[in-house]
Amino acid sequence: MKYLTLLFVGLFVFVSAPVQAEEITMICYEGTEYRDIYKYVNPMIGRKKVLRRVDGEWKDWDKTGTSDFISRKLKIKDRGATLKYISENEYALEDESYQGFWDLKLKVGDKIKVHEEYVLDFEFPRTTYYRYFTNWEGSLRSLLGVIYKKDNCTKYNPSSSGKN
Repeated sequence: MKYLTLLFVGLFVFVSAPVQAEEITMICYEGTEYRDIYKYVNPMIGRKKVLRRVDGEWKDWDKTGTSDFISRKLKIKDRGATLKYISENEYALEDESYQGFWDLKLKVGDKIKVHEEYVLDFEFPRTTYYRYFTNWEGSLRSLLGVIYKKDNCTKYNPSSSGKN
């Protein structure tokens, strides 16, 4: 009888506990046109996921984009995520994207690593992008930091748009 009571109490607690599956869709704009659509999925059972809308379907965020990265790391947090890439490139003096290299003492043609980090915040809709460069060994780093913080993202609410 004691075990039956414990089983009943345990079942009651399990069934009556709040069930919290969560999906948040965020649309980020570039001017008046949307640029990217992301979805944060926190299922009742299983791992959290961040998806990106590409060619009319949802794909894992860390699997979208180009594949020529040395390293790609996704970290999903509570209603947010960070995706870090490292790619290789060659230093070109005339390329404006390499500003801040004066502290790396590079010559044209030297191999460098490009470090990029994208941060998505689904709680307070925003994207942040960081980028910096290191020499090939990683011992010297450029002075670049935050490239942009965009507050031009909104949470998608299907009931207000009339679409799903």
